Amino acid sequence: MQLRGYWDTGQLMRLGEMVQSGSSWCEQGVHWTYFEDGKAESQSSYEHGRLDGRSRTWWPNGRQATQEEYVDGQRAQSTRWDESGKLIAHEAYEADGSRKLQR
Repeated sequence: MQLRGYWDTGQLMRLGEMVQSGSSWCEQGVHWTYFEDGKAESQSSYEHGRLDGRSRTWWPNGRQATQEEYVDGQRAQSTRWDESGKLIAHEAYEADGSRKLQR
């Protein structure tokens, strides 16, 4: 089933696929959200309702804000930038969710 949501202005707010899993529905594939002006706000990949693959967000000015990599629902890497595009942080994570030590 395709999921679509709209702003009061009629502009697309969210887009993605949902699949039935038992008695409930969950996210599947790539999901997008949009700012009210139509620019992309986020993009996330799901596998049976769990984040899996690349997830990205953007600032309202169009610059990328974050990029994260997920493996079977667990965050493996995270990179963040400020609104001007300056790198703020780049971190890797262990399977238990804790940050990997930088050596």
